[in-house]
Amino acid sequence: MMTLDIRARMLLAALLPVSLICLVLATAFQLSRFDDMQQSYHQRNRLVVRQLALSGEYGLFAANVGQLKALAEATLLEPDVRAVAFLDRSGQVLTQVGSEGQNVQLAYTDQVIQWFDDQRRLDWLAEPVLTKSVQLDALYEHQQSGTNGAVKAVQMGQVQVVFSRRTLQERQQDLLLLSIGPCWRFT
Repeated sequence: MMTLDIRARMLLAALLPVSLICLVLATAFQLSRFDDMQQSYHQRNRLVVRQLALSGEYGLFAANVGQLKALAEATLLEPDVRAVAFLDRSGQVLTQVGSEGQNVQLAYTDQVIQWFDDQRRLDWLAEPVLTKSVQLDALYEHQQSGTNGAVKAVQMGQVQVVFSRRTLQERQQDLLLLSIGPCWRFT
């Protein structure tokens, strides 16, 4: 066994704690960045689905399949969107575009649903399309009936969107390679 002289032991004693602290900090920052990327991905997906639900309100009300299909096809142009479907009040599919949406359909409810297909690495999001009924004489009716003027939301249907995680995973791999790359250069 080779023993180290005093200079090598002092150098090791000085560099080992610094190296360990750098490794722990780099790992913590890396995990924090991965979490930020994941949260940004989920937030963007929820915003796309919510915007699509708001845009499709009139199309579902009027059962305008052409308008709903145009909205769905425009949404397919967004990054990571693989399929879009609009369902009517009874849960029947009015229009569906995209190849990934054929296999699985989420339950029709009045709640926001999120589901992840681990095998195909796809996220499914479903959002109810709500419309608020406004009474014509709401100003005067409040004074006469004594109600608080609350507006009841009526569910017109549901929108379901399928997202791919491929871009997110590629960005995470690039970040990991970027952080590990300089370490490999010095060895």
